[in-house]
Amino acid sequence: MPILFSIMKACFSAFLLLCTLLSACSDDEGRPLQNYEQGLVEAMSRGDKTVSQIVLDNGDTLSVTNRVMAAQPDSAFRAYALYVRTDKTLELTRLSPVLTCSIQQIPDTVLRTDALLLRAMWLGGRYLNFFVALPTGPAKRSHYLGVVDKGFSENGAHTQTLNLQLFHFQNGDGKAYYRDTYFSCHLDSHLPHLSKGDSIRLSYVDEKGRRTSITQVY
Repeated sequence: MPILFSIMKACFSAFLLLCTLLSACSDDEGRPLQNYEQGLVEAMSRGDKTVSQIVLDNGDTLSVTNRVMAAQPDSAFRAYALYVRTDKTLELTRLSPVLTCSIQQIPDTVLRTDALLLRAMWLGGRYLNFFVALPTGPAKRSHYLGVVDKGFSENGAHTQTLNLQLFHFQNGDGKAYYRDTYFSCHLDSHLPHLSKGDSIRLSYVDEKGRRTSITQVY
């Protein structure tokens, strides 16, 4: 089992960090709701822990105009953001860190595929993003999530598919209800091998059994 726990420590250490951010709220109660945008972003903090910039998945880099504190100084982290954008700046209303992992190669003997609900999967910049619902109980124990490399398979018309397996260890949590969460997977090591027209196939398990989800590379 030491292999399993070392992988968890490397991939999922974000679950062990204090991830609460303190966000200053706008006093402008008359701001139209349609001005607000939301999504997964990369946030960057200064030495004093204030968040200085937000990088959107389309590559836009925006300066943060209000004071928002990160958990760590001089850091870059994945987060869910609610914001109002004005040209090259934005004002943050919410910034919640998101679990981030990289694609791993682990043996089947330590692979865990506990059931969950996959609500959405999509490509964003250099990330494969997930919106999942985790079965949980009153104890609200930490779950462990990750993505396992299952290799490439060739398709017709000179395209290929990157095959992935969703890792999910429920950690003995209950099944009284579901709680939704986002998480992202770095694709940096695999992007050089993917081209437009290729696809990514994810295998996972829900309460009805084994499932697959496919997204196209564009």
